[in-house]
Parts: sequence; C-alpha cells; structure tokens
Amino acid sequence: MRTVRFFSAILVLSFSFVSFARGDFRGPVEVNPPGFDRAKAKVYFPTQYESRERWPLVVLLHGFTGTGTSEDLYMLLRFRTSHRGFILVTPEGTANPPGSISPTGEDLSGKQFWNATDFCCDFLKTGVDDVKYITKLVDFLSRGYRVDPRRVYLIGHSNGGFMANRLACEAGEKFAAIATLAGGSFKNLSACRRPTPVSYLQIHAVNDPTVVYGKDPRYAGGLPTVKQWLLKNGCAAYSAIVSRKAPLPLFVGPELSMRSWSHCSSGQDVALWTLQSYSGPLYSPHIPTLTWSFSEEVLDFLLAHSR
Repeated sequence: MRTVRFFSAILVLSFSFVSFARGDFRGPVEVNPPGFDRAKAKVYFPTQYESRERWPLVVLLHGFTGTGTSEDLYMLLRFRTSHRGFILVTPEGTANPPGSISPTGEDLSGKQFWNATDFCCDFLKTGVDDVKYITKLVDFLSRGYRVDPRRVYLIGHSNGGFMANRLACEAGEKFAAIATLAGGSFKNLSACRRPTPVSYLQIHAVNDPTVVYGKDPRYAGGLPTVKQWLLKNGCAAYSAIVSRKAPLPLFVGPELSMRSWSHCSSGQDVALWTLQSYSGPLYSPHIPTLTWSFSEEVLDFLLAHSR
C-alpha cells in the first residue's frame, strides 16, 4: 500500500485553531500498560471528569505513517471530550527502524504502522502483536481510570481501520461499536477468528485509490468489509437509505449516501456512508476534508451503543 500523507498541513492546522474555541479538555496523560516498551499513548479527559463514576472510552487508531497526534488533529476528537462526555486515547503504532525498505522498494524508516492483516501494514514481517497491546491498553485504562467497560469504542483510519477490524475479530467482546474511515479487513471472513457481533460503521469513498471501495484480491475493501459485518451481525438484506451532501468545508464535496441496517438478529447495527466519486482542489478520497459536524455524527453512532 502506498504511503498515506496528510495532504494539507495548513488545512489541518486551521481546523485545530478553530476547534480551540469549540471545546476544552484535560491532559494529555501519557501511559503504557506494563510490559510494553513503545511510544506512549496519550489520554485526554473531559473537564468534568470527577463528576461521573464511569465514562465512555474512545480509542483512535491512526493510519500508516501517521501518529496518534496527527490523527487527532485530523479528527479533532480531543476537543469533544467535554462536550460529548468521553475519555479519548490515541495510541501509537510501531515505528519501522532506520534504513527500512519495503519489498517494493519504499523507504519505511521511522514510519509507524499497525500489524493488522497480512496485507496491511507490517511490511517487514516483524510480527508485533498489536491486538495484545491495544487490548492490554484498554484493560489498563479501565483499571486505572473511570472507564465504563460496557462503552469502549474504536475509530480507525486506513491502516487503523484494518486494525479496528482485526481487533473486532479477536477481541470483539471488549468493544461496543466501531467506526472506520477508508479501512478494510481480511480478504475472507474465515480469517476472522471470533466473529463477535459489534455495531459497525464504515465510511469510504468509491474512488479511493489507496484502500479500494470494492474488490481487491489481497483484502476486503470498503463494501466487502460491510458485507462481512452484515453476516457477523445477522443483518437482513434490507437497509434504510438517506442521501445528502457530505459536510466538506470550503470546497464542493461529493454526495454522501448513508445506508443503515438496524434489524439484525444479533441486536447490533451496521451502517455504510459512501462518498461518491469526486475530484477537486485539495480533495483526497482517502483523507477527505472533514468538518466539526462530520466527526460529531460518527460519535452519534458510536455513543448510541453499549455492550
């Protein structure tokens, strides 16, 4: 998979400055569960943290070559912790060592990744156990802070979306709902060790050149991943459909088709938000420009569910 880069640092910084006027937070506190020697995860708390016994926990997983901080500047989740009432943790993947070269000749030096599937993105085959790391991190936070264990959520972007899907396949009982942006999953559902029903939202552009919306011989793209979740959650073929403009600021954006399956035998929900084909100045199908309201709606989906 080609390296994913943030397409406009100026846009990201402008959104982050705007967000300071929209919400406050406490932290970050840097943590790692015992036994892990890797970059520490950052934890952000609502300003009213002491006012409740338990808070939802949102785990944000960055994309390949990204960091927890850069992904949060893109999603702007830390500034919502007080307004929406949750704890946020932004863990870091493993950094490839200096001088690392991929099998295709790409320079991987220092670039962070999650070992999610055989396709993405442990290109040097280190075998690092990121399922163990993230589940231990959730357990550590649940013991040490006011986390509601029935309301733990995953948001993954690109490689982080692959990682979220793998976590659901191996530790789905820990998560109440999952949202992925431009992510994918195992090519075959049979590779999912424990297909635990979990409420799931996939957000994907039909013309994404990095992680495809449709079929790829190496992995399940956006739509095939949703079809896997329909099987996992026991959902009927029928879905409710709503179309409206995607909230992309400053530029004309693509149409956003929203489909949902809420009559699933497992009691869980599945949703698919499809960004239709579009190209324009500073628009990236793999890293679409998001407004405050876009991520708010992702939180609406996640926080409506509990285990």
